[in-house]
Amino acid sequence: MKKPVVILAWAVLAVTVFPLASPCFADDLYIDTSSGISLFDINSVLGNSTTPTGSFGPSGAVTGFSDGQGNVWVVNYSSGVSTVQKYDGAGNPIAGNVFQVAEPLENGVVGPGGNLFFSSSSGNIYEYSGSTLTQITSWNIATGNSNLAGAGTLYTAIGIASDGTNLYTTEGDQGSFIDQWSSTGTLDSSVDVGIYGLYGLGLDGGNFFAGYTDNILEFDTGGAYENAFAIGENNFSLSAGMAPAVLSAAVPEPRTTPLFLLAGLAGIFLYHAKRGPTALRRSLFLTS
Repeated sequence: MKKPVVILAWAVLAVTVFPLASPCFADDLYIDTSSGISLFDINSVLGNSTTPTGSFGPSGAVTGFSDGQGNVWVVNYSSGVSTVQKYDGAGNPIAGNVFQVAEPLENGVVGPGGNLFFSSSSGNIYEYSGSTLTQITSWNIATGNSNLAGAGTLYTAIGIASDGTNLYTTEGDQGSFIDQWSSTGTLDSSVDVGIYGLYGLGLDGGNFFAGYTDNILEFDTGGAYENAFAIGENNFSLSAGMAPAVLSAAVPEPRTTPLFLLAGLAGIFLYHAKRGPTALRRSLFLTS
């Protein structure tokens, strides 16, 4: 008869090691609210909690987005100029990681090639080198976009997201599509979600989260509506990404929990190893 503790150990393996082989998703939404950039845990808001886990960046910041390495890019806007500054996970500005764009930027994301992509309040997309922080290219999402035929140049706030290979944008007040772009500005495909006025955009766990007046809406990548939760703002700025260390240290993200459990399981094996080969063999091979 197998020992209960050994059965439990293998059960722990099933829920810890195997999930580690699956992709880890962002789990947090950066949303521009009246108090600045507020962070919301996706797992919590989908459970109908709209209490932010905290805020990040200086007062008046327009948008913020994770660089995927524990740092956060923050955008401030004043007198026609957007200032983009990188902060470490504790909220300290990182020297030498700041530049300006003569456009009111609304959203940003780290996209293909590790470069920075920004969407503006006039439908423009800007690409900046992630290493030199210099502009590479720009385009307007209305150009060559059959969904926006006749729009010419788009003048509305839009959002931008990335899966690491492609870029995705909303169409703001002028369209109801989420558009997929190459990193060079070629429109590859679109999905119609049937709702105008989607602004900020985040991509997490294979689903889109889009800013809508007083709400955040969730859609699958085929454009089907999934969920919504109320945030009483215009939600022009939104991104999905890792929470900075200053906010995430106290409460481990769900994706980190398996690591703690795995460490405990390793401790069990080491304990049996110290007791001798027979005990170790029993713990590993389920012998009674």
